[in-house]
Amino acid sequence: MDKKFDDTMKFNIQKETVQSPKEILNKVCEALEAKGYNPIYMDFMKKNLDDIEVVYVDERLTTVSATRVLIDTNVRRENRKKYVDSIAANYILRTYLDMQRGKNGE
Repeated sequence: MDKKFDDTMKFNIQKETVQSPKEILNKVCEALEAKGYNPIYMDFMKKNLDDIEVVYVDERLTTVSATRVLIDTNVRRENRKKYVDSIAANYILRTYLDMQRGKNGE
């Protein structure tokens, strides 16, 4: 079995937040597919792992926002690649947490 599946079982993960594979024009992002996004894997997770909820979060513009933060904090262009994905992932998580707060009426 693959590492991601093994990690899910090893750490008793109950919910997995996944970036939604859409571009601005609402079509499937080819860049995500090139990076290994696999809708079959996500469908497998949803169908076969009853105790894990897979939540899709719209991640459009998170890379743009992350890049803007790096520029605004004067990170040199050659160093931005080291941090942009991590910051974008934080935006995705923050979006999810904000969605949950809205559901709970907070």
